[in-house]
Amino acid sequence: MQKDSIRCITIVHPPNEIKEYRLLSAFFRLIGIWVCENVEEEYGDQTDFTIRIRYEDDFVSEWQRISCGTGGELKECSPEPEVGYTEEHWLSEVLRQMEYCFEKSTYQEIKKIAICYFTNDLMRGSYAVGYFGDADDPRIFAYMGKSKQRFYKAYQELVELEKADPSKYLLAAICNCQRRINELYTVIWKAVKNGKIKDDEGIFRDILREHPFIPYDEINRRLSKILEMDPKNYAAYAIRGFVKQLDDDRILEFVYDFENAVALCGRRSYASCLLYHIGKYFETVRIDKAFEEKYYNYAYQVNPYNYRAAYKVAMCHRRQGEHNKAMKILEGILNILSKKTVLEMLQPVECAYQYKTNSEIGKMYIREEKYRESIRYFEQAKACGSSDKNMLFYNWMFGEEDGAVFKKAAVKKLNIYNCQMDLADAYAMLDSYEGILRAYS
Repeated sequence: MQKDSIRCITIVHPPNEIKEYRLLSAFFRLIGIWVCENVEEEYGDQTDFTIRIRYEDDFVSEWQRISCGTGGELKECSPEPEVGYTEEHWLSEVLRQMEYCFEKSTYQEIKKIAICYFTNDLMRGSYAVGYFGDADDPRIFAYMGKSKQRFYKAYQELVELEKADPSKYLLAAICNCQRRINELYTVIWKAVKNGKIKDDEGIFRDILREHPFIPYDEINRRLSKILEMDPKNYAAYAIRGFVKQLDDDRILEFVYDFENAVALCGRRSYASCLLYHIGKYFETVRIDKAFEEKYYNYAYQVNPYNYRAAYKVAMCHRRQGEHNKAMKILEGILNILSKKTVLEMLQPVECAYQYKTNSEIGKMYIREEKYRESIRYFEQAKACGSSDKNMLFYNWMFGEEDGAVFKKAAVKKLNIYNCQMDLADAYAMLDSYEGILRAYS
């Protein structure tokens, strides 16, 4: 393998090892390396490197040994670590296995970026910003304000490293920090502007003034350098597209950059995310049904495991009256998520799609007058709002105090009351008074 040519990796992990996956994937995305998540088994197009996080017998070790390989070859890691194995060790072990993939100077630089990543806890700083952007709890936006500070501090540290001869990975990390600063700025600004949160004392305005919105040209300067070093670096186009999405003057241009990234990928499975974003643009901004369906279908075709794209395609089929096709896809989404549903590590967006999919199937069964079947799916949807469901993930990602705040916001976002009304209607059709009461419990 040519050194410094890593553009995309695959992380294969058991469904309960989401901590390791989130920590590793957030780091590689920071440095401009795309990540494909595979649960339990490897699928999708071949990437430049594969990381396998696999089970170990409990009596052997409490930590999960990380194994890495390229071209299907599995490489064993070093002997089990000492007691007190931490998150930093997961990444350092993976980087040790990847050392031969990079030039010596690049590898040393990436290790310094990793220190910055952990010191500022950037994984937690960047998690689910957009998802919780429509919340109305000021504590969530206070958390985002702290995350903005984390990224600004990391940005300053990485700029110091840039004074040496920077690699494309360092430049990507700086650009991604700038992008996150702008993203957090935009989310907080919109919440204040739209009255989602009150700011009578000017606290959030102070947060915005402290680290202002970074101009597009300043970010693009480094992205252009990456493309000079590596003209086929599709991550640079993707980052540029995400940056443009946050800029009111350039939001209409981001599709061009995403299309460039997809063209360089050759429409592989890992391009599905960008194709989905283009579809969403035509759905919510341009309001063009033909292009909306076209890009959602592309996203689903190249990666059937992209449950977000699958859901959109199912809704397109439903809109066209093709209920059997819609039902088949929706059931497929539940199969994709089923491996994680029994675990406490189900992530907010996964829980949301589990809720939406169960609820939609329930509605389709009601239209077919199959009320018992609809009740089963509505009950499953309602269960997504359980107060203790996936709290382990929330506490790990946001901390115990903020975890409860984010969990409450996520449940509110699901709008469980609508599901309860649908469930009550289904019970009513079966003349079950007890069921109606239970629906609202």
